[in-house]
Amino acid sequence: MIQKAFLFSLFLGSLSAQVVPGTFLARAEEDSTLPGLQSNVVVEIRAQGDSLIWLGTGKGLSVQKDSLDNRNSARTFQTSKNITAGETGQVSFPGDKNRKRKVRVRGIKKASKEIQQRLDKNLETLLEDPESFLPEFRCELGKPRRDMVAMTLRDVDYVSQKRHDRRWLSKRMVKRRGDIVCRALAGSLLAAGEEDTSTVSVYNSPIYGASSFIRRGNGKQSHMVGIQNFTHPKLRLLVWDDHAKAGNWFFSWDGGFVCTGTEAKVPDEWLESSLDNASVTFNGEDIRWSKGLEKEIVENEKITDSGWLKLDFGDVVVGLCSSSLSKTNDAPFVPSIALGMICFGLTGLEMSKKILKMKKI
Repeated sequence: MIQKAFLFSLFLGSLSAQVVPGTFLARAEEDSTLPGLQSNVVVEIRAQGDSLIWLGTGKGLSVQKDSLDNRNSARTFQTSKNITAGETGQVSFPGDKNRKRKVRVRGIKKASKEIQQRLDKNLETLLEDPESFLPEFRCELGKPRRDMVAMTLRDVDYVSQKRHDRRWLSKRMVKRRGDIVCRALAGSLLAAGEEDTSTVSVYNSPIYGASSFIRRGNGKQSHMVGIQNFTHPKLRLLVWDDHAKAGNWFFSWDGGFVCTGTEAKVPDEWLESSLDNASVTFNGEDIRWSKGLEKEIVENEKITDSGWLKLDFGDVVVGLCSSSLSKTNDAPFVPSIALGMICFGLTGLEMSKKILKMKKI
């Protein structure tokens, strides 16, 4: 009797070990299957047969049909809302000793009431007018085939016309071809039409810090951050990083957002706002000087014992002494100005280094 019971339990154990899931179902409003792996964080690897591998990743369940195939045959499926909400998802496989395995998704959290209200307001405005995130263009644009900015504006207009077609938006947000900014715009517009926006992703930037946004599609995270936070004078610059690499200049401040094309025409409003809100206090208007300097020294470029730094912006000349630069309580002076502009792919510290090359007296 004991031998029969042992053989029967052995049979059940071997049977359960061979049973692996062949079909996975996830609750989603639309088909959100994405090509390739969407995350480099793998928390579970399971083999099914000789040529099928299931991967539990931080951004969904992925399946690789053949690991030896040179072509990318991996697919990623959207997880259910309770997992993407940052809660603990439970995954079980037959034959596991611990049937329930807790998986915590990184980079996703429940939004605070303040963050949710801000994003809801921005998304509502974006759905009414998808061109809200665009800067003012103080330049002449070329043809879309040759001008990257013109091509983006053309595609933004087309996406704007389709903003209420959720099926079309769900396809456009994962489309590899076409303008990359519009891929993020389509995903943001799709999120704008959803009732529940309490689940947000977190984008960590070494320059701008942590920012919350709603991720939909496979557009660049930085672009979605900039589009959904288009009222933020610094974050909205993230949308135009590729355009800046193509030679375009962008200036952003509390009262405006301007693109001057391929010419570095510094807007007077941006310069005035940047100097007024800098970490160093200045006196004067057309000629400005920090504490420790006088107007005559800056105007006549007089040499002092401790030396000072001259910044020439054309119509406005700024004089900075070394003591004022070393006693800033907030952010350093140069980054406080440089973070409000982007050009030739230079932002943050790179732009700071470029500004510091200006004349030292």
